Amino acid sequence: MNYSSQYITLGGYSHHYIDTGGDKPPILLLHGFASDIDVYIRVIPELTKTYRVLAIDSLGFGKTAKPTGETYSLTLYAKLMAEFIDKINVGKMMVVGHSMGGKIAMVLSILFPHLVSKLVLVDTDGFFKVPFFMQLGSLKLMKPIIFKLIGSRKFITQTLKSVYVNHALITEELIDRNVEMVADPATREAMVSMNANYYLNDLTRTGYRKRLSELKLPILIIWGDTDKFVATKYAAVAHRELPNSQLVIIKHCGHVPQYEKPEAFLQALESFAGTTVSNHQAAFDRK
Repeated sequence: MNYSSQYITLGGYSHHYIDTGGDKPPILLLHGFASDIDVYIRVIPELTKTYRVLAIDSLGFGKTAKPTGETYSLTLYAKLMAEFIDKINVGKMMVVGHSMGGKIAMVLSILFPHLVSKLVLVDTDGFFKVPFFMQLGSLKLMKPIIFKLIGSRKFITQTLKSVYVNHALITEELIDRNVEMVADPATREAMVSMNANYYLNDLTRTGYRKRLSELKLPILIIWGDTDKFVATKYAAVAHRELPNSQLVIIKHCGHVPQYEKPEAFLQALESFAGTTVSNHQAAFDRK
């Protein structure tokens, strides 16, 4: 991305972010688990035509600090994002959250409703019971096994194949970027730590799911119709539980619509936000 990296201290930790600047309406992009701001790389250039885009690497990921011994939780992440919005001082903004970032965005909206004007949730988890095999991952004896597994190039390649319907997107560059990300021991420690304390990052067990009815702002739910990570059937559950919500299902798309189907993602977002829909398909065809 052709935007300079910036750093800000939140909760005592250095956070990496980008800010496209200007006086356009602000929009904040939150990524998911084991990811970073690059998950929005294909839509940020188009978003800058309408918005002042802010995207941030969450604590433990990307170029942001990865403190060992920190108890990662939805509450912590929401408070860090609230501090970020306050410090940037751009006022109330639309917040987009992908996967785990969607849970963070929902908790942010519950705890700090004065900071969020609209909410966009993209293939977010939080609406299903955690499978038993994931619960096993919280056991200490599983840590060395998980630590080794998630750093494997083969595992990462297979994971990407389950994330995307269009395997042509899974380039060596994309695989290399993901391998490099989890090759960092501090990143893997953060991932294992979050898994070990999953109850603090579970929408139901934290009690936040019961509070979704408190949300009074407009909500857009975007979901890929072939999501193997968070099954598409949970889009309807989210739509039912979230008041004032709209649901858009994107065809021939997996877990990451903003990367796999950027033009459809942008059109859904703009229709929801009431902004002008430009010819995004033509823009992507030129690339």
